Formats: sequence, C-alpha cells, structure tokens
Amino acid sequence: MASISSLHSWSSNQHSRLPRIISEADQSRPINQFVAFSVPISRRDASIILLGSLPLTSFFVLPPSSSEARERRSRKVIPLEEYSTGPEGLKFYDIEEGKGPVATKGSTAQVHFDCRYRSITAISTRESKLLAGNRSIAQPYEFKVGSTPGKERKREFVDNPNGLFSAQAAPKPPPAMYYIVEGMKVGGKRTVIVPPEAGYGQKGMNEIPPGATFELNIELLQVTPPPEENDISGSFFSRGNLLRKMETSLRYATNSRSLKIHAKEKFPVNSKTRLQLHGELDTGAGVPSYFCAMIRHFFHEASTSLGVGLHYDKREKLRCLVRGKKKFPVITDEVVTFNIKGRCDFDQDFVQRNAKGAAEFDWNIWKFQKDQDVRLRIGYEMFEKVPYLQIRENNWTFNTNLKGKWNVRFDL
Repeated sequence: MASISSLHSWSSNQHSRLPRIISEADQSRPINQFVAFSVPISRRDASIILLGSLPLTSFFVLPPSSSEARERRSRKVIPLEEYSTGPEGLKFYDIEEGKGPVATKGSTAQVHFDCRYRSITAISTRESKLLAGNRSIAQPYEFKVGSTPGKERKREFVDNPNGLFSAQAAPKPPPAMYYIVEGMKVGGKRTVIVPPEAGYGQKGMNEIPPGATFELNIELLQVTPPPEENDISGSFFSRGNLLRKMETSLRYATNSRSLKIHAKEKFPVNSKTRLQLHGELDTGAGVPSYFCAMIRHFFHEASTSLGVGLHYDKREKLRCLVRGKKKFPVITDEVVTFNIKGRCDFDQDFVQRNAKGAAEFDWNIWKFQKDQDVRLRIGYEMFEKVPYLQIRENNWTFNTNLKGKWNVRFDL
C-alpha cells in the first residue's frame, strides 16, 4: 500500500502540471483526464486525495452557458441617430412594430414595461410579486393613453410578514409612458430614452438615482378604444358634454376689416364619429356671419377623415358641403406630414357651387422653446392655383398667400 506522504507528494506534482486556464479553443471539445495509480490505494486514502484536490476547481474558468451566449449575441446596440423623436422631444425606437389595433389618445392600454438604468432593471411589471414571496408573477399595467400619470395605480395583495393578504402598490411608471405609447400597435415593442423631466425627476426611484436618464422598454399587450357614448350619459346634451370646454377664437382678415368671434363645439357620437357645430359673429355688423353643423367620421388607422354637413350664411343662404382629408406621415412620429384635403359646396338643388383642394406639408416643432410649440405649413391651392403659408405658435395662427390675402387668429 502507498503511504499517505507519497500520495500527497504525487498529488502536488499532478497539481503543478494542470493548466491554470482552459483555452477557448479547448472549450468546444470535452476534456477527459484519468489518474492512474501504480499501486492500489484504500478508500480512505482516495477520499483524502479527492478532498485535497478541491482547491483545483478554482483554477478552471468555466465556459458560459449556451443560453447566456445566445442572449449576448442577440443583444443589439441601437445608434442614437436611428431613434425617432416623439412628443415632448422623447427619443424612441420601435424594436417590433406590431400588427394589432393602434393605441390612440383616450384608449385604455395594457402594457409590460421595464425601467433599466446601467443594465439594471430597477422597475418592472414582469417582477410583480403576488400572494407568495417566493414566486414572481408578470402583471400588466393598465392605464388610459394621454391621461394624468399615476391616477390609476392599483394596490395588489402580496405576501407579508404581518399577514398573507396585505396590500402593496403596483409599479410606478414614468410620466413619459402615458403619451409615448400613442401610435403603437398591439404586439409592438418600443424602447425609449427617458430624461429626468419625463422620468422620476430629482427624487429617483429604486436603483434609478435622482436626475438620471434611463431606458424604458414597453410591450403593448392590449388596446381598448374609448366606450361608445350611445347611452343617456353619453348623449349630446348630457352634463359631461355641456360642461366640455368650447373652442373660442378671435379672428381678423383683410377682406372683412372687422374683428370676428368664432366658436366651435364637438359632441362625440362614438369613438370615431362626432357632431361638430361652429359659428361666427361679426362684431362690426353685430350679426352672425354663418352657422355650420357637420358630422365627421375618422378612420384612425388610415389617418383619414370625412365630413358632411349644412352651412348657412346671410349671403348664400343654405348650402350642403362635403369635405375630406388624408394625412401621410413623412416621419414615423408625425413631426413632418404630407396632407391632401378637399371640399365641395352645393346649393339646395345640389348644383356644384364651389370646390377647393390643396396639398400641403406640415412641420411640427415640439418644444421650440420652453412651453412653446410651433407648426409650419406650406401648401398649394389647386383650384385657385396659389401657394399659401401658415405659421402657428401655441394660441396664435397666421395665414397668408401669394395674392396678398392674410388673416390672423388667436385661440382663447
């Protein structure tokens, strides 16, 4: 039988011959090492040898698992110049476009979201813990697109040392999520660069420090359009609609030489149709200039609207009119759009009286300065064959054309 001291000496010699690091070239093929003893050893001595060789494992660098390697290879670094610019100047990139319904303002959306700061997932709906602390359940977040952030946060029941059914608030999303989801399709995935003013500000949240910019990943799961207002509570003259703010503006044009007060009210029929009433009062003459009632239908998926209605004024009496508009986004976030629109008026005998048609470009500049949005519109009126220009800044709108006509409007 070999002595213990000779076995320890042999183990040290074998230890010195082992490689410190397994090269990457050798990782792909299995390494089988056999230790042969020239003399028989007992089970007790073999156990001592195995225990003594445990420190050898610290010299090996194990290759990463195949799943981790695949994840690293699939990770894509998106250059900043490939990001689009959305509302409030947010930078976003659509990883997957989606094929379902579109999230519009006022619709109810269900999403999964993750807030990542320096590769750390600080906040996530995929890690909401429910009922038992030893399991994580992905719980979608539901909110109304374009609503005030935080009002719909729910409290869920989770495992707690004080009792199995104590309440805990759902993850708090950043304010940016409430408007950056608009325009996404169900099944779509979007990543957003969120600055502090659209995120968690100077307070921070979890691992996100105060004043930090982080990455927001959103997956749109479901969209529910606004409920159709076809019951008594949604009727034209319900309390909610009567209290709705009326759009009022002051207008002045070169051909009228008097200030006019314009008012417009919109009554929703359903999520895609509304009744629109508007009229104008001539302050110089002290009488109404015109009154118009129109039904407008919106095809949101096609960015198209169609309207039919009646128009009455003191000169041409009652007229029928049809109007339509189609918008083509030049940039995905609709910063620049190309629009075509037309209108045709008929008298009471349905004889064509007046037709208008135009093609135009809109350039929307969000946050031109602090609390200031600007829109530039350049178009061409096809029937009158004259180019025109519109400049809009918050409440002010100025229109002019090459024939020298102009008007100005201020929204109250």
